[in-house]
Amino acid sequence: MVRKSNDILKFVLSAAIAVILALVLSYNFFKLDLTEEKRHSLTEETIETLKELDERIFFKVYLTGDIPSEYKKLEKAIEEKLDEFRDYSSDKIDYEFVNPYISDDENENNQFWEKLYDNGVKFSNIEFRENGVKKDLVLFPGAFMNYKGKDYPINFLKSASKKGAGQDMVNASITNLEYELISKISQYTRFEKPTIGILEDHGELMDIQLASITQSLSEFYLMERVSLDEHINSITEKLPAMKYRNLLYDAIIIAKPTKRFSKKDQFIIDQYIMNGGKVMWLVDPMAADLDSLVNGEQAMSSPLNLGLENMLFDYGVRINNDLIIDYNCAPLEVDGGPIGDKRQKMLVPWFYSPRLFIDSILEPYHPINKNLNNIISEFVSSIDTIENDISKTVLLTSSALSRRLKSPVRVNINIAQFGFEYFENKATLNPHSPVAVLLEGEFNSAFKNRGVSDTIINNKDISFLEKSVPNAMVVISDGDMIRNDLYPGEQGYQPFPLGYDPIQRVIAYDNTEFLMNCMNHLLNDNAVISLRTRTFKSRLLNKAKVEQNETLLKFLNVALPIIIVGVFGVIMFIMRRRKYSKIAA
Repeated sequence: MVRKSNDILKFVLSAAIAVILALVLSYNFFKLDLTEEKRHSLTEETIETLKELDERIFFKVYLTGDIPSEYKKLEKAIEEKLDEFRDYSSDKIDYEFVNPYISDDENENNQFWEKLYDNGVKFSNIEFRENGVKKDLVLFPGAFMNYKGKDYPINFLKSASKKGAGQDMVNASITNLEYELISKISQYTRFEKPTIGILEDHGELMDIQLASITQSLSEFYLMERVSLDEHINSITEKLPAMKYRNLLYDAIIIAKPTKRFSKKDQFIIDQYIMNGGKVMWLVDPMAADLDSLVNGEQAMSSPLNLGLENMLFDYGVRINNDLIIDYNCAPLEVDGGPIGDKRQKMLVPWFYSPRLFIDSILEPYHPINKNLNNIISEFVSSIDTIENDISKTVLLTSSALSRRLKSPVRVNINIAQFGFEYFENKATLNPHSPVAVLLEGEFNSAFKNRGVSDTIINNKDISFLEKSVPNAMVVISDGDMIRNDLYPGEQGYQPFPLGYDPIQRVIAYDNTEFLMNCMNHLLNDNAVISLRTRTFKSRLLNKAKVEQNETLLKFLNVALPIIIVGVFGVIMFIMRRRKYSKIAA
């Protein structure tokens, strides 16, 4: 009787503990992630974003139905990620999966697919084999995010242009899920988007030359062209109730100016910085352009004298009047002479177009640089850092096999004839020349000790500041880094994606990612940059060993667990039989 009571008590206690744990876990999300890089855990920035949601968000996902197994894996990953988002957001995230094959009628399906596509959800035509039969299938690996009654498209499948195809592309998409979801949530739930001004009227790049980066930035920010026109209220304004000037733009981009900035325009930019405005400088100190070689084999490159040199020096950097040539460079397609009645094209190394690697000398990598491959540049100059109180982080450098050519520089297409020995012998003079630097701190005004009149200093409408609030800027000594190439289309010239290599016909360079990371950092978009720069190690199986030990591995993975469970079952059966045999005796 006592033994029976103990058994009942143990059962009741076990059941009570299970119920309590279930209740606690239903109100408190818990997950144990034992991976080294925490690949199954959300970042702190993502969790904070989810906790701050003010209204419900509903996702309608169209990747479901009778689809191949690798895409089922992506579907399951999306479901799990949304479940996790829902837990951290206090049920402000909800979702449903909708099969895009809504009917047996092909016309009805096509109409529905056309509606999805027109609203921004992309499709993928895939080929797969089922029971030895080759099949085609239209997939919609995307979703609509509904927030405040409006639908926003999300596409989960990463492009094959850089990541490859098939299983590799699906794996990359799974890895990127948190970024795709939280970036869209951050983008569309912001109370107010930051505004970025792109300066014009100093010979800067045209809209079509900035179309690619503008499109990428416009996912997160409002983009506008702005002219200073020597007007003090062009990028800041003085409100009556405020002691200092108010920013009209959270950041400005100065993209490859070719005309000199007047003193008034310099002053306007300086005071914009003093009041907390962020600046991304993409400045060529030397006049150099590939088009100048069209009519000949060489052209002279000389300083532009933009009027920005003293300002940048006071902030902490000097962009030198030189051009960097680098053995690690992009190729150039040139005329190789006639072949019969046609002319052949040939590729030569174009040393004036360095591939800027994230070199080991920059470790540990700044978040801006993390996970980036090489960046393409053209006619880039070196940057020296100046000793002052500003923090300086070198973001990009030329390779160890690079040289600086001081002004004036004869840009000659025959430079392709130089070999490895030329760079190896000379590179030690200036290895790893910096070409992009992040400056952070409290900047002194470039006009502090430069004869600013008392009239300006005491003018309450101008509100002159000698020292900035804590601020940041990125200085890049190449205006072409942000410029996308163009190709002739039916409606005139059209932009290639930034970083596109017309020879390989793929997006081969991470210019977009680098510039996006710079702007995200300047504008404190920590949630976005932390996800874009997150690293996951690829732990791949050794294919040779797998093939060599295929039978053994199948046995260890399939049969051995069953055998172990069976052995334990037999042991437990024997032990229980002996125990109850003794009790019965």
